[in-house]
Amino acid sequence: MFGINVEYKNKVGPSYPIFNQNIKDKKVLAVCDVNTEKFFLPLLEEIKPIVKEIKFLKFDDKELVPDETAYGRMEKEVVGCDWILVAGSGTLNDLGKYVGSKCGIKNSTLATAPSMDGFI
Repeated sequence: MFGINVEYKNKVGPSYPIFNQNIKDKKVLAVCDVNTEKFFLPLLEEIKPIVKEIKFLKFDDKELVPDETAYGRMEKEVVGCDWILVAGSGTLNDLGKYVGSKCGIKNSTLATAPSMDGFI
């Protein structure tokens, strides 16, 4: 079952307790690009002890194009994973949701743009 859960970062304790509960013991594909990596790495360090494995995919494009190449790369990397976690906004968010829906894998987005609350 796919659904939407919006969770804001806690100032005390685990940053995202509901999210952490959902990804516990999962193999996570963590996806970012050169623009969002710096926001993503601290979260990955935080979840490392609770997940089974983190597989890391970084797109080196400054302006990622959501084309067949980007889709194919993410689809190839997600094999064997239970969850897709994306750090970004429009393009990365769209790719994560598309690959997740095509492959039947749940996904989450660490929103990096203030306007994301309108289209998550």
